[in-house]
Amino acid sequence: MAQHPEVYRVWLLAARSEHDTTDRKLFVGRYWYGYPFNQLAEAYGMTPNAVSLRLHRVRLNLRAHLEERGYRI
Repeated sequence: MAQHPEVYRVWLLAARSEHDTTDRKLFVGRYWYGYPFNQLAEAYGMTPNAVSLRLHRVRLNLRAHLEERGYRI
């Protein structure tokens, strides 16, 4: 996904109402800044597994959101 910055823009615009602030921050931290799971987990008081699970759910939602708008992932 890093090769498609428009994907980030579309998701971030849609995410304002669809995702909580922590999910958005985790997504940007991981996929924009490249922070490792353990660093994100420590910053947000979660386990690395919880971060991974939340990001997985966000990616699924992102995929559905983009496919509804005609993007092929």
